[in-house]
Amino acid sequence: MLSSLVSYSRFVYTIPDRFHSVKRSTLILKPMGVAVGDPQPHPDDPMLASTHPHHKHVSPDIKHNRIPAPGLTFDQPNFPFLIREIEETLLRFTEEPPVASSPATME
Repeated sequence: MLSSLVSYSRFVYTIPDRFHSVKRSTLILKPMGVAVGDPQPHPDDPMLASTHPHHKHVSPDIKHNRIPAPGLTFDQPNFPFLIREIEETLLRFTEEPPVASSPATME
């Protein structure tokens, strides 16, 4: 676990050095007050209770389409987990063969 703002800053700003798939990062560490980053509950969605307060916003409507996020925690930085998840998603995307479209027919 990262015990200080200095060690967390070092962790954030060296992500491209430690993860070869990250070519560059525009991530900025901005220390804020306690009330600014509080978890937002989503009481209208009981499906998210299993990983509260962690959840992911996903396409197509990322503002309203949320899913549980197992693997995220407050005990350690989540960047390695998220980077692995992105790498795996991109790998699956690049390995899937393109879907051939058939010509439209008129009946």
